[in-house]
Amino acid sequence: MGLADSVLGDPAAGFVSQRPPEDFLGNESTNQLLRGWLDECLKTHPESLASELPHLPTRVVDVGVGPNPEVKLFETPADLRAYYVTLSYCWGRTRFLTTLLENVEEHKKGLNVAKLPLTFKDAIATTRNLGFRYVWIDALCIIQDSLEDKIKEIGKMGDVYNDSTLTIAVVGATAVAEGFLKTKIKQFVDLPYKCPDGTLGSVRVSPRKESDLWDDSLYTRAWCLQENLLSPRLLLYTDTEVIWQCQTSPMKRPKTSHVSYVRENPQLGSSPFSRLPANVLKPAAKLEDAEKALSDAERYGIWRSLVENYTRRNLTVASDRLPALGGIAKKFEVAWKDNYLAGIWERQLLPSLSWRRSDKPDQPHYPALAEYRAPSWSWASIDGPVEFDIRFDLGNARGMQAKVHSCIFDMDSKNKDAIVIEGYMIPVAQSHSPDEDRMAQLYMDDHADDGRWPLMADSIGDFNDEMKRICWRLLLGEGRYGVGKMMRTTALVIMQESGEDEDTFTRIGLWRSSVKGASKHWVRRDTDEPGVKVHNKKRVVKII
Repeated sequence: MGLADSVLGDPAAGFVSQRPPEDFLGNESTNQLLRGWLDECLKTHPESLASELPHLPTRVVDVGVGPNPEVKLFETPADLRAYYVTLSYCWGRTRFLTTLLENVEEHKKGLNVAKLPLTFKDAIATTRNLGFRYVWIDALCIIQDSLEDKIKEIGKMGDVYNDSTLTIAVVGATAVAEGFLKTKIKQFVDLPYKCPDGTLGSVRVSPRKESDLWDDSLYTRAWCLQENLLSPRLLLYTDTEVIWQCQTSPMKRPKTSHVSYVRENPQLGSSPFSRLPANVLKPAAKLEDAEKALSDAERYGIWRSLVENYTRRNLTVASDRLPALGGIAKKFEVAWKDNYLAGIWERQLLPSLSWRRSDKPDQPHYPALAEYRAPSWSWASIDGPVEFDIRFDLGNARGMQAKVHSCIFDMDSKNKDAIVIEGYMIPVAQSHSPDEDRMAQLYMDDHADDGRWPLMADSIGDFNDEMKRICWRLLLGEGRYGVGKMMRTTALVIMQESGEDEDTFTRIGLWRSSVKGASKHWVRRDTDEPGVKVHNKKRVVKII
């Protein structure tokens, strides 16, 4: 589909209202539009009312004031409050100027703007144009070769983005050298246009672009998820325009039809413009209406979707699997008054054990981790996308669901990372019907890849004799799903740990079946009375 635009000053401009896309998003007309959106939000949107000035982060970039402003790194006094901007962007692989132990004092005296990458220059210009003095940029505000400073400041990142007035989000650039204010030129052709008043003008015809933000750099980077979700307001700089996001207006854009967006409706959970529910980070005691507080089932749904989104994204450093989500987790921990255990919430623990590797057709193979990162029962123990069963309630009519006794996770000591769970267990090979087992779904975890068995086993029938000897299925539960009377039975596949006591196991996969009565695998005849079935004895085990 072609679009016809007219350029201001051309005779056709009085008759063709649509203008071509801006070739530079740092011009005054764009900045005026952005200031208007910001002013409207700060003065009229419910989430902005009665808010106080935030404390500044440990360090910010001071862009200066006046006609010849000086740019410098500013180490803030503890009691200083002021509005500030944050930057969300992709670093790329090429080295650029950052703050180090050797230059931090020099940066406090003044930053050489000429040596900064283009994205930083554009961020400084945008900060000034929007009327702010301070901008937080991680590469400049965190001392990159100081482990102590990185640990301290990365731990504060959730607050840094949540307390900022506005986040500049560079959507399409794959590297910090690319910048974001200059748009990418679209193909177009100028054609003569005879105006209704008889004058001859011209119109610019160009194709309409369809864009899927999920394919853009910022939406494929894991660290950027918390930056996006925790920021109260965002300016999304795409390669053609700038889009406004806040809680009240999750998508506001210039009046143009040059670009259409896939899954544009913010109300869709699959939309890149969707926001967290307004009450998700508010403790129930602070909500005006207690009925607006989320239930644990609703929180499970929110966290499940969030983790599935997060694990589809890329991480440069694999050990960041948990830290890159830590800012969001800290905010949820305060609001939900719940314990956060290796990516899982304590009150959601049983259903959250139902995670599995994504079974998308083009899913690549991820090798087992070279170093310990998380216990086997946590989704963080493997790389790549994971999915969860949608059910929160895993109870069933037979009363056979598992029960969690305790769970411990300590980031600094893997020896303490264990979940103690009571449930019905059967040897992995025990089955009433080979055909029924073939209809079940088996998802093997990547950390099970130790060379002893086929990692990509499609069914229990693929297990070799050794696997059948030391592996068990622990029933999590059974419940309805979908419509009608459809039932789903879900079980962990666990392996007895060598060198440990007989009640210590490692999770190696997830088994589930939608065959009616699949939970009968965990029932045996244990009486002389015909037709009477009893459960296997429950067993308390530790999974590490």
